[in-house]
Amino acid sequence: MVNVFALSFTGCGVCFKIGQDYDLNVGDFQIFRAAVMFLVMSAGFPMLKIHPVKDLPISNKWVVALRSFFGVMCFLTYNIALTLIPLAFVIILQNLAPFWTAILASWLNKEPIFLLEYLSMFACLTLIIIMSTANADESSVSLPGILVAIASSFCMSGLQITNRRLKGTSFLVLNWWHSILGFIFPFIGFGIYAWVN
Repeated sequence: MVNVFALSFTGCGVCFKIGQDYDLNVGDFQIFRAAVMFLVMSAGFPMLKIHPVKDLPISNKWVVALRSFFGVMCFLTYNIALTLIPLAFVIILQNLAPFWTAILASWLNKEPIFLLEYLSMFACLTLIIIMSTANADESSVSLPGILVAIASSFCMSGLQITNRRLKGTSFLVLNWWHSILGFIFPFIGFGIYAWVN
């Protein structure tokens, strides 16, 4: 399942990079993605006999909203980073998410971090730094792009931490709410931005 996610995340990045040649912007891509996600998730409810409102864990409604926020911000910052630095570099920096996830899981979910995990994180972080600086064309890499890609990896870890808190809640329900919030808030935000400019 993780490999499917990794391929789909990279596939979205490739689609966005191709779309940039046709003047696709981050806001349009986010709204389109949320609309498609809403339709796909809605189609699954009758098959699995799940209801998006009745099966929403009321005691965790704020965690669901926070999960949606992290998911939308992860997608937006990921695509903004793609406008600033090359795709391969964004993916390398996106792989910092396990570090933030381990640290946040320890703080928020009281999950232990073992010595082997610390050693593995150190080795991976060293390799990420080496890979990201080895053949980086300085004209195509910018500090704002790097910072936005790191912010995207942090949002990805927030998404994983909230997923863990919502263990047992249907994937369809979580992504249905994610798609609604992922459509409404960017639509309003980008609409206001377009209106002002």
